[in-house]
Amino acid sequence: QAEKMIYSLSVPDKSEDQYAAFARKYQNSPYYKDAWYEVYKLGMFNFSEQTYNDFKSKYPDYPFRDELETDYKLQNTLFLPFMKDSMWGFINDTGEVFIAPKFDEVSSFNEGLAVASLNGKYGYINKTGKVVIPFKYTVAKPFRFGFYEKAGAKAGDLNDQKAILFAGASVQASGYEICIDTKGAVLAKCPA
Repeated sequence: QAEKMIYSLSVPDKSEDQYAAFARKYQNSPYYKDAWYEVYKLGMFNFSEQTYNDFKSKYPDYPFRDELETDYKLQNTLFLPFMKDSMWGFINDTGEVFIAPKFDEVSSFNEGLAVASLNGKYGYINKTGKVVIPFKYTVAKPFRFGFYEKAGAKAGDLNDQKAILFAGASVQASGYEICIDTKGAVLAKCPA
């Protein structure tokens, strides 16, 4: 409990710099990997070559370099949905299978994630085929960027807005939609 409290108090604004500072200071914390994951998520907001090079330069101590390299290569690979034996997976533009067909439905990848369904429930997968948000939704929409006004911001001031990656989803059969982040956490309100 104490370690969780230290983690929470160390990242009050949940900023990239705060997560990095925590990861560097508390390398034996059970939240060490979580902090670096947040740095990665915030720092690699897109997978352009510039962003990738800036991230490597800013975080030479990033401990998961192999994953970073793999993700960068995968993000810059075209993934095309394909069906085999009534199941969906993904191939690249030369026909090489990247994700075996094992899903009832899939969407195209948006912002590094694709909607997939299994046994009538929807969730999200990444480009390695790993389920990153469990299959629990009756409706799931692709991820996209939206904006929140920062705390204390003047209404309508574009400089006081924070970009956030979110998706609409529903856990109810009625289709009542909530908004979730890339970890599947429900947002207090849907971004504009």
